[in-house]
Amino acid sequence: MPGTWGGIPVNCLKFNNGEGEDYSVRISRKYSPNPLNQTDVLIYPNPVNSVLYVKNISKRAKYKIYDTAGQIAVEGIILNNQLNVSRLVNGVYIIDIDDNGNTAQKKLIKE
Repeated sequence: MPGTWGGIPVNCLKFNNGEGEDYSVRISRKYSPNPLNQTDVLIYPNPVNSVLYVKNISKRAKYKIYDTAGQIAVEGIILNNQLNVSRLVNGVYIIDIDDNGNTAQKKLIKE
């Protein structure tokens, strides 16, 4: 598409010889080749108001909580199998749990 390289992405531009489409792609997190067993890791209660409990992980697993736009809303270490999510805005999130290089992802609803 002549003249649009590096410009603002738009869809379906008309050119003399057809159409061109230009979309942005954002990758929010890297792929992990060693996932935890997704059914073994439990989060509860879900929906949650303030304290989220995580079961079947080590004592100092790390976490990242992503919002619906794929941005990190909060991250840290899960101490004593629990984390405080009271500061999150009500909505749907994805929690990414990293336990010594092995990861699990879960849908989280904050109310």
